[in-house]
Amino acid sequence: MKTFALLPLACALIAVTAHAAPPKQAAIVTKGKNVSSGNLSLNIATIPTPPTGTTQVDRGSSGSIDRQTYTTPTGTVITRDGRGRIIASSTTTTAGETSTTTHRDGDGRIIGNTYKSPTGTEYTRNARGVITTTATTTTAGETSTTTYRDGSGRIIGTKYVSPIGSVTYRDGDGRITGPDFK
Repeated sequence: MKTFALLPLACALIAVTAHAAPPKQAAIVTKGKNVSSGNLSLNIATIPTPPTGTTQVDRGSSGSIDRQTYTTPTGTVITRDGRGRIIASSTTTTAGETSTTTHRDGDGRIIGNTYKSPTGTEYTRNARGVITTTATTTTAGETSTTTYRDGSGRIIGTKYVSPIGSVTYRDGDGRITGPDFK
C-alpha cells in the first residue's frame, strides 16, 4: 500500500491512498467527504480558517517596527514590542451599556482596569483599585469634547474632535499638545 499526502492548499488537506486489494480505511482521520471507487480512496478534510482580527503597526523614523497592536475578533487587544514580545493586553467585557476593560502587562499581571458607565464616563483604576483618571465626553452636534481628570479631580487634558474629524489635544493649562498631554 502506498500513501501520498499533499500539503494543505487553500486550507484543505487531501490524502490519496492506492490499494492493491479492496479499499481499507486510511490511516488519516478526516472530517469531510470520503469518495471511494474500486482500488482508489480519496479523503478530503477541510481545515477551518481561523477568524482574523486587525493589526496596527507603529514604525519608527528608520522604518523598523516599534510597536504592533493586534485586535482579536473577540475584542482582546494584544500589544507587542519591536521584537515581537507581548508587552500588554486588554480584554473587554460588556453588559448592556456598561463595559469593563482589564489591562495586563506582558507577564499577564493585572495592571488596572477601565470601567465605562451608562452615562459615558470612563474610570481607570490601577492594580490596587485607586482611580487614576476619569474621562467625561460631552457632545454638541457633530463636535465632542472629552475632559480627562486625575485621581484628585484636576484636569490633566482635553480632547476636541471637530465636525470634520480633526482632533486637538490640550493640557490642563490649555496648551496644544499630543495625545499624551505632554
